Amino acid sequence: MILNHTDKYLQTLSCKFYIIDRAEQSFTHCTKDDAAALVELSILREKLGIIEVERKREREQFEERVEHLQDTLNKSQDNQNKTTLLLEHYTKGGRGDEWSQSLKSLEERITNQKKSDKEEKGKLKAQLEDKEKELEAEKRKGFFKRFFG
Repeated sequence: MILNHTDKYLQTLSCKFYIIDRAEQSFTHCTKDDAAALVELSILREKLGIIEVERKREREQFEERVEHLQDTLNKSQDNQNKTTLLLEHYTKGGRGDEWSQSLKSLEERITNQKKSDKEEKGKLKAQLEDKEKELEAEKRKGFFKRFFG
């Protein structure tokens, strides 16, 4: 009987794999179906490993982005505090009109920047959550859905 390449591979593979029967402490020879299942299992584990590495990389990127936005927000708050101090100082000194208008415009710009930073941070967090949900959905997929659709 002539076997095709896949059958030969599975037959060779089935000879290499044994399952320990815990109750009887004896070795049982794997069938061709068991060997195919073990091959599929190793393929799935490899794919899962790739997905987990990708998820970790994306998570690190999002965390770096969030840290960057947090730093930007902190700097913006510092600038706003300095601007407020300048405004208080110059309004007490009698130069209120010129300085107050320029400082108010600066405060508005800083406030707008804070809002946009918070919005972007929220978007990034939402994207991170979506990616995590996608990964969980991928992990929950059945065997046939992973390979055939």
